Amino acid sequence: MKIKYISIYTVITYVLCIYLPWWILAIVGVFIGFYAKNLKSGIYESTISLSLAWAIKLIVNFFIQDYIIIDKIKIFMNLNSFQLILLTLIVPIIIGFVSSMFGYKLKEVVKSEG
Repeated sequence: MKIKYISIYTVITYVLCIYLPWWILAIVGVFIGFYAKNLKSGIYESTISLSLAWAIKLIVNFFIQDYIIIDKIKIFMNLNSFQLILLTLIVPIIIGFVSSMFGYKLKEVVKSEG
């Protein structure tokens, strides 16, 4: 069941990342956390789905579109492509964790107020 939700969230996030700025990840993470059954599943689903969407976007940028700026970053940081991908995957992990926790806590506040 979680794989179904993670797949849906990943596709939605990837499509939104194509047309909107990178910080749409935080908004998607808040929605995932808000609609999660518990905090643990919200963090898990958000972190995995946002990281997958980010990784797909990275792979497309690295190997298909071949941006010049990525080559300059690799040279500047003295990293190969695999290391740079792993380093940049920290961003959606942190965003997924914090935003889904915020969304779940927001749900608790809304329930306690109503």
